[in-house]
Amino acid sequence: VSIIIAFRGTARLPQLQACLATLKEQQGVSCEIILVEQSWERLLGDESLPGVQHIHARSTSADMPFNKSWAMNVGARHARADTLIFHDGDMLAPVGYAASVCELAVRGFQAARIPRLVFYPDQVTSELIQAERSLAAVRRIAEVRQNCRGISLVMNKDAYWRIGGHDESFYGWGGEDDEILQRAETLNFYPGGFMPFVHLWHPAQKEKHSGMVEREAFSVAKMNMPVVERIALLSSMKSGLPDGPNRPQPGVSG
Repeated sequence: VSIIIAFRGTARLPQLQACLATLKEQQGVSCEIILVEQSWERLLGDESLPGVQHIHARSTSADMPFNKSWAMNVGARHARADTLIFHDGDMLAPVGYAASVCELAVRGFQAARIPRLVFYPDQVTSELIQAERSLAAVRRIAEVRQNCRGISLVMNKDAYWRIGGHDESFYGWGGEDDEILQRAETLNFYPGGFMPFVHLWHPAQKEKHSGMVEREAFSVAKMNMPVVERIALLSSMKSGLPDGPNRPQPGVSG
């Protein structure tokens, strides 16, 4: 399998490194890990990401908001495996994660969203986990949620491009995960979640909250467009190109 993570900045590097450690420990299946750093400047050194294919998707301008969809598409273009896992960089995965995904692929499923329970340790506990790279010392979890958005999306690579990949018109954080999930559900989609994940604590992302009202309105308008029409539009476009997103930022000519 090819595991793809989109990332920006250095503030969450400790969480990312802990996440990567769990992905490197997957059992029973061969994995490649592709980290796409989507930013104006390349801030992460390869020495901080051993065993990871590190790709820099350079923003088209210094003030371009994070485009997770473009980064995911860039990663998918580099992926060698037939099965793709799009994974959040602050989530610890169980050791059977990739093997379970492969089992679903063998059974003929083209897409899946397998997280069921997500454990949210507090700041102190998260920092302990990051330092120890282990859950052994954890005695209390601040919160447990189920059926959360995002986290992980599994898709057959051919099917992924057939439905148009991630929609690169989403800028900033939010909306793109729900949008692609709707299109993925038109495939032979595994109907349930069953795996636990751990979400490491981190401060709120300031950029994520900037322009939230506008992004939510954009997402609503996008989701009101019929899924079949979205698939037709996106599959007709070239995505994941190295020179930038295939859709200009709203309000910016390009």
